[in-house]
Amino acid sequence: MSTHQSLAAALLAIVATMCLGASPQADSLPETPAEYERYALKHHSDLQGLYEAWQARLAQSDAAGASWPQPTVGYRTFIDGLWLDDPGTRHRVKISQQFPWPGVLKQAREPARHEAAALRHRFEARALEILYEVRTHLIAIARLDAVEQIRAKQLEIYGDVIALLEQKMGSDAADYGDVIRLNRSREQLQDTLDVLESKRRQRVAELRRQLELPPDAELTFNFEGERDVLEVSDELPETSKLVEMARTNNPDLKARLQDAKANRARAERARKKRFPWPKLTLGVDSIPDRMGSSGYDRRTAFMLDVTVPVPIILGQYRQERSQFEHQRRSVLSHRDQRRVDLTSSIDTAVVRIDERRRRLRRYRSELLPLARDATEEMRQEIATGERDITDYLLSFQQEFDLETNVVEFRATIAQETARLEMLTGGALSGEPASDDLDFDIRDARTPGADDE
Repeated sequence: MSTHQSLAAALLAIVATMCLGASPQADSLPETPAEYERYALKHHSDLQGLYEAWQARLAQSDAAGASWPQPTVGYRTFIDGLWLDDPGTRHRVKISQQFPWPGVLKQAREPARHEAAALRHRFEARALEILYEVRTHLIAIARLDAVEQIRAKQLEIYGDVIALLEQKMGSDAADYGDVIRLNRSREQLQDTLDVLESKRRQRVAELRRQLELPPDAELTFNFEGERDVLEVSDELPETSKLVEMARTNNPDLKARLQDAKANRARAERARKKRFPWPKLTLGVDSIPDRMGSSGYDRRTAFMLDVTVPVPIILGQYRQERSQFEHQRRSVLSHRDQRRVDLTSSIDTAVVRIDERRRRLRRYRSELLPLARDATEEMRQEIATGERDITDYLLSFQQEFDLETNVVEFRATIAQETARLEMLTGGALSGEPASDDLDFDIRDARTPGADDE
């Protein structure tokens, strides 16, 4: 399953959660990367707000499409007097109704319908951003853990060597200076470990805030098993293919296109407003009958009135239409600039990935094997007395530095790959955010609102 497909599934889970009113407290705290991503998507307040705005626009679209004018009922009475031979009271009851031109109400719902589609795409864009933010924190935590393990191993070796030198100090006074230097290096290394731990706590706090969890929530991380967040794939589409993916799938581009369509629909609606709706009035008059034998005899008269406004003053409609046309072109211009920015961002990410991959391959195939061979050779020469222990530690230091660089390369590649996943709208193949959705989907979306 691609990340694009898993995103769609995760979004359905979000919709189900919101419709069912599930609360974050009902879920256990996550541990694996997929659980962290799913938890963030389900409980982030930004997505809740965008979802409600999306639903509001759908309701607005339905309301605009059903906005028939209300009929009016009127009553009028005339007190006849001096100018009539048979004075009496005249009554009139009438009902009036405006009738929209064919297709007008359908056109009236178009702006809100496109706005709803734009909000849906912004919902997807924000979901991708949240996934990227969570993955960034997880990658940083995994990187710090890996570097900390390397430095902890280095610290352990320093401690073993110092213990060995202290045992020999009685017979070789020269070892005293080595012990002092090694103790100083060990303290510096311990300080590095403390800094790494502090940075890790900061990252965990930022992730806790991202998940909208209380400060006392204890987070655990299981980076083993399902997938390694520092996993480096050797397969990456060409830059042109990635750009094509972004231009096809990026939800921000889709949202801007829907904004342009909404303005075009408003312009079309302004054009149709030049033709006001006709009005039909039916009435019944009860008036004195002049031909009757009694002044109290009455007769009934029926009234039919058809009113069609004549559009003579058209300047206001032209200006309103011109306004929305300019807004549409403005949105499309910003969309074109966004396409350029996406292309540039993708190109930069690919360059960084390629550069780190080349160095990673060189470190793994050449530098690390050479460093390990040198360290092993040094160890054998120490056993025969040909080398000093400090030379051995220097060789080990170089090996540890190379291993740390490998971790940094992997973290950068993972970070830029996650960025490409967001820029391409989730179309770049990857591990699913979640593939075991067991929700009762009760989507409240209006049929026909998702046909763009």
